[in-house]
Amino acid sequence: MLFRFFYLLLLYIAQESLLFAAGDIKISVNQEQITLPFWEAPHTPGKGGIILLQGGKPAGGSAFSKRLAAELAASGWSVVLLNSDPQVKTPWLEQLPEVMSTLRQHSSKRLIMIHYGDEVELSLDYFFKPQSKQVNGLILLSAFQSKPLPQKEKGPGGILRFPVYEIYGQFDYEAVKQNVRQFQQQLDRKPPSKILQIPGGSHDYDYSTPLLSNYLNGWMSHLQAIERAKSPL
Repeated sequence: MLFRFFYLLLLYIAQESLLFAAGDIKISVNQEQITLPFWEAPHTPGKGGIILLQGGKPAGGSAFSKRLAAELAASGWSVVLLNSDPQVKTPWLEQLPEVMSTLRQHSSKRLIMIHYGDEVELSLDYFFKPQSKQVNGLILLSAFQSKPLPQKEKGPGGILRFPVYEIYGQFDYEAVKQNVRQFQQQLDRKPPSKILQIPGGSHDYDYSTPLLSNYLNGWMSHLQAIERAKSPL
């Protein structure tokens, strides 16, 4: 009985430790200095960099995003967490290009963005623009749009120029499932893309984060890496 107590205590401590980033990344946007949580891959060279974007204000806060970031870092990815921090004046959409540039310099092999949760139309509209910075792949993780964008903010649409992976939980929000149905109708107009339902998964993936991380790691690892030209002798 005592052994079981200490085992559960150690397990709880280990899970809580995942919520703390190993470091941070500092960027400057609109004359504002912004510090973002950063989990660095334990070994070099790593597999690439991930921008884990948490849209809106999830009911569970950022606990799931931090758990997922730690899992992906353990698999060889460097992960920066970008969200709607009320203490930061600059919206995450305006931070995104600078975060992409910074992470690309740090982890140049691959750059992937995971959009988790609300405000997915903002991400899609950004990447539809021809002049936008690009990624090697985009993952729409339980993504949805709770409020339609004002017409003046909404772009003309277009075609994404990289593979897309849409993932949702079996017991996810209805808004997420509706977004998945819309995405299925557009698959024929996109580069190689796929949709996956996580069995037993809810919106915060409480009991399925390791399974989710394995699926993400497998798909991202097969994305084409960027080969840097060697320096002349």
